[in-house]
Amino acid sequence: MRFVLKHPLLLFTLLLGSISLELMAQNTSVQIDNRCERYIGNESELDRTKYFSIHDASNDTEAVKFRNDYNVTGGRQFWGPHARAKQVTGEVGAYPSAKSGDDNLREVKKGYVSTQHPRDAFIDGLDVNAAADWAVEYFKNDINNGDAQEFFELMNEPFVHAKDFYSGWSVSENNRIKKQMAEFYGAVGKRIHETPALANMKVIGYSSAWPSMELNDFGHWKENMMMFMDVAGDNMYGFSTHLYDGINVTGQDTKRSGSNSEAILDLIETYSFAKWGIVKPHAITEYGAIEKGYGDDYSEIASAQTMTSINHILLSLLDRQDRITCSIPFITGKATWHITEANNYQPYTPVLWIPKNIGQPIDSNTEWEYSPRILFYELWKDVKGKRIFIKSDNPDVQTHAFVDGNKMFIALSNLDDNTQLVNLTMMSSVSNFVDVKIKSLKVYKDQLPELDTKIHTTAPSSLSLIKDETVILEYSFSSDIKFNNAIRTKNYYTTKHLQAITANTPIAFNFNGVTSGIGFATLRLGIGRKHNVSKRPVIKVNDKVVEVPGNWKGYDQTDRDDFFGMIEVPFSSSLLKENNIVSVEFPDNGGSVSSLILSVETYDKVPSGGAVAMLKTTSVSCKGKSNGTISAISIVSGTYNIKITGDGVNILQTFTDNFTLENLKAGTYTVTITSPTDVSLSMSAKLIINEPESLSVFSKVNHSKKLVTLNLKGSDIYRIEVNDSILVTDKSSIILNLQSDYNTVRVSTDKDCQGVYNETIIFSNAKVLVFPTIVEEILTIALLNIPKEPIAYKVVSMTGELVLDRIIDLKEQMLNVNLNGLSSGVYFLHITNSNINIKTKIIKK
Repeated sequence: MRFVLKHPLLLFTLLLGSISLELMAQNTSVQIDNRCERYIGNESELDRTKYFSIHDASNDTEAVKFRNDYNVTGGRQFWGPHARAKQVTGEVGAYPSAKSGDDNLREVKKGYVSTQHPRDAFIDGLDVNAAADWAVEYFKNDINNGDAQEFFELMNEPFVHAKDFYSGWSVSENNRIKKQMAEFYGAVGKRIHETPALANMKVIGYSSAWPSMELNDFGHWKENMMMFMDVAGDNMYGFSTHLYDGINVTGQDTKRSGSNSEAILDLIETYSFAKWGIVKPHAITEYGAIEKGYGDDYSEIASAQTMTSINHILLSLLDRQDRITCSIPFITGKATWHITEANNYQPYTPVLWIPKNIGQPIDSNTEWEYSPRILFYELWKDVKGKRIFIKSDNPDVQTHAFVDGNKMFIALSNLDDNTQLVNLTMMSSVSNFVDVKIKSLKVYKDQLPELDTKIHTTAPSSLSLIKDETVILEYSFSSDIKFNNAIRTKNYYTTKHLQAITANTPIAFNFNGVTSGIGFATLRLGIGRKHNVSKRPVIKVNDKVVEVPGNWKGYDQTDRDDFFGMIEVPFSSSLLKENNIVSVEFPDNGGSVSSLILSVETYDKVPSGGAVAMLKTTSVSCKGKSNGTISAISIVSGTYNIKITGDGVNILQTFTDNFTLENLKAGTYTVTITSPTDVSLSMSAKLIINEPESLSVFSKVNHSKKLVTLNLKGSDIYRIEVNDSILVTDKSSIILNLQSDYNTVRVSTDKDCQGVYNETIIFSNAKVLVFPTIVEEILTIALLNIPKEPIAYKVVSMTGELVLDRIIDLKEQMLNVNLNGLSSGVYFLHITNSNINIKTKIIKK
């Protein structure tokens, strides 16, 4: 193994209460209550069989040892009844003769999925009933009892192969084939589920490869998953989806992890509820990352990239345990089929095992070692137990926590491109503490990953997470942790989905039969819209306006054609009634509300010494400004005293349900909330109001490839202007392709006070230089290595008005143009003669 696995180190030195802090990191507050058990639906205990699996079903020596060492169950394999029939008969659609057998209940391999290549199971015009009968015969009588997998996913990613079953390309033909495939699924599901001997089996589908639901104004959804649910859904146990990030070493990433995958699964759940009154479960039979830009040969750095995506998606799926059957990271077995002469005897990138003699043919004597992907299993192998209360005030910092006897596990992961300083607040007293083991997995785009393990004898009050870092903290106590409360999460759905957005027109959703109490409430708003329109509607809960945040899980999706994501909108649960009306109103036209789900978290009893309110800060807009805020939303409805001190502030006020203090400068504040009538209702927390950094840009130019790399710091969003092109990104590093010999680069943020970065990049064969690009009076045109002959230049306004038009008999190579008479604004400069034809943009101050 050539990746970095750092062994545990016991630290006896006195810690300062924080781990690997970084200057200017963004602050996140995470609250944990290890005495409060957390339920998702009716489930609290972490079901590892649903989450910690492998895309493999082999049982050789290495596989058995791996499963035992890393507490891994289940898997997925490509084989099934129709592949077997093709093997025996030589054709698809022909089936072997039936064998005699009984109707006794057949055992299955729990947690395993079997699937088939579409080419081995389907043909145009297939007799789906005969195919379904054979599937039942195969699982009953053609294989040994206990050899069937628990889940049967009839075909792998069938709809992307619909084009393989007719000539040419036709939308109508493609849709016709996809509908046949759905009917095939429906017939097989019906026959298996109505067969008593196969009661342990569950048919799932359709194995969606590219769930870009929002494409073509949600035409992709309607023609694929929605159609499948309409045609086959009655006979499906659950719906299978594949979730992949695209990781590109040289360009932009396109990610599903974060808000996009949440919106995809929320839409499926909502439509399931609309059709059947229940949410049929998800089966995530593949997930991870698709790596690009690492070359054709096997690369350990490329192999490692998927672990960031797997961790992010896993932490999202952990919140759906009550409505998920299985989730399988795309980490495969040895995949020996790939190690061929045609592939230079290179391993398949997703494998868990690689041969020690890469580049050589394999045989029975080949020795195997783990690929970097083993670090995912090493990170999570010990995590188990019952869920406990944990809450982050930043959607980009994912959290989960579990208690098992005298152990407490806290999982944290950073979806943001910027380092997050995470402040940990224990809401219940943490007595009998012994030590904490901290495992940190860092994955880099251009170097080997690192799994660092250290043991500390002092519990940290904070720690920093770099981009994509995942950390597991394992606390040990001298005695078992006992619960004294519980918090229960329940989701409420409506029958509405895909509601078209019309400007200034409320969309109403009814949530009836809601059981509320002391706790939290959140709206999960799924939207699909263009990037240039609003993502912050006016939302009212029972006619009360609630604040819609401007942040969501993961990135801004600007590298996609449309934004499709789920935005969490927290509000005071005191606004809820048994029957509720929620209205959503956007200020502009276009797009759809794909789904709206109400999530309610309710305590069994009033938390003693725990959270009384949700606290939130907003940063100041610019350095030196005093426009930050601290807000409190009560969990237990009532009147409270709130005291806020710090940085010249010392206030004591009362509030009922909601409170906001404005006009605060950057700094650290202590907030104490108490009830005047119940001494058990009290809390105290330290909050930090940040101020933005100055914009910082470091550029590195690759002259041979005409590329510039910009490393950006100081903001969450950057506006980059390159010549006449504009892009907006939330990346901290970006590579730009420069087409011209003369290039102007301008970087700004959404806050003018952070400053502007300007750079002119000239390649050696440039013939014309224009400077400065932001001009007060005199613009200079320098002509390099061209004959002295007449030159024409024109200056055109943004509206197309020709404001300057000159022809100059050039005698020198430097030409000064006086723009003093022009109004402030953006102009285009066009320079021509027999050797040059240059267009560029200038800004007149």
